[in-house]
Amino acid sequence: MQAVRLALPTLLLAYFLIEARKSRIFLLGIPFLMYMKHSVFFDLMRPFWMPGRFGSSFHLIFWLAIVWVICTDLLLPTSVTGRRRVRLFGPRLLVPEEAILLLVAAAVVINVCLSTLRFGDFASTVNSASGFVYMLLGYLMVRGILGQASLQDTRRFITALVVVNTLAAGLFILHQGLHLPIYRATEYQVTLFQGELITRSFYFMPQLLVLAVAFFVAKRTWDARTLVIAGITLAAIVISYTRSLILVALLEIALAMAVRLLKGGQLSMLMHRALAVVFTVACVGALVLAFLPTQSEFLLTRFRATPSVSNLPSDRNLQNRENKLRRTYNHAVRVNPVLGGGFASSGDDPFQAQVDMMTSDIAWVPLLYRLGLLGVGLIGTLFFVSAGRSLRWALSVDPQVEFFGLLWLCCLSALFLWSFSSETFMSPGRYALNLWFFAFIAGQSAVERSRVAESAVEQRPRVVLSS
Repeated sequence: MQAVRLALPTLLLAYFLIEARKSRIFLLGIPFLMYMKHSVFFDLMRPFWMPGRFGSSFHLIFWLAIVWVICTDLLLPTSVTGRRRVRLFGPRLLVPEEAILLLVAAAVVINVCLSTLRFGDFASTVNSASGFVYMLLGYLMVRGILGQASLQDTRRFITALVVVNTLAAGLFILHQGLHLPIYRATEYQVTLFQGELITRSFYFMPQLLVLAVAFFVAKRTWDARTLVIAGITLAAIVISYTRSLILVALLEIALAMAVRLLKGGQLSMLMHRALAVVFTVACVGALVLAFLPTQSEFLLTRFRATPSVSNLPSDRNLQNRENKLRRTYNHAVRVNPVLGGGFASSGDDPFQAQVDMMTSDIAWVPLLYRLGLLGVGLIGTLFFVSAGRSLRWALSVDPQVEFFGLLWLCCLSALFLWSFSSETFMSPGRYALNLWFFAFIAGQSAVERSRVAESAVEQRPRVVLSS
């Protein structure tokens, strides 16, 4: 097994480097492999985590910066590259999405200033704010890289990410479902159920399951590879024993079908897709029931314990997350209800340690604590307006634009809902890529604008001047 742990990340790295010779967007695969980290054993690739005294967040932003410099030819003069200097962070501002992000950046700057005045330690304040700074810088870098890639290359890159995630999902099934010693990590939870141990862990869980589901539901036609991706992804979601993730995946499937029904003229495709999804789910369910009967019963028991809609407030998990939000809000209100508690260190504010622990259960806790109601409102609005843009794309007659629209609409909707039971866009060790999906939408929007503008110029009637 040790040979697999070393060979898999090496082969994945080699694949992205080879593909980068055709399209430099594939260099972005390096930070994404770092983002996926434990699920594909990329934590064993020591050159990417040296020197060890720096945290994983710094290593991720460092390698993302290297990729960004290469993709934008930042260090090369135009006489060498043979092309005019590109915009380092991509084309012009995307409104209203990036106007909202500018307000988030302004809130971060204001809170850094206020926290410095409050605690009198600028270095400590900046260190506490580094995660949010990495998020915003990472967004700009990914946007700049995507703004120079064609939609076809971007789609190829997303497909590669989904395939890698499917490999990770397969390993996850073997470890958590069949209890093969794939990963060397302490389980999050071990339960004895009907005489058999049920293990649950999110430490090495595939990071892009939501994207994988959005990918196969957004495709117009399914081939054998798509069926394999769908089957393994759904099986991994089931084996996670996570009710919220299962419901989020079902939401993505239902949302994609609803958009196709709303669009009209796709009834035949909708029927074929519905049959394909039903067939895949049935096969996955049958295999899980056949090979993992105890695990299946454990999952069903968890769903049976879920209260009805009228009694939903009595659910212990919901009460737990509501309590965490309330505690965080009450603490932030004492400092500033609008801007939150700012960027205090754990030494300045002991509640900071509790925030770090609560983040894994709900992504909005650190946002509420650091940036207050203003930060929560801005990021919530960003999800809403980005979903609106994605819906407009999904209703396009262009198959390529429609694919990306459905992909991001499903992805955004799923991540928003899942953020109330997971860290999603506020993962502490992955700050530089926490807003990657927003950056993809902005980058692709710029490429689509350029493509439409070029098409309009080509179709413009030519005027012939006679002498």
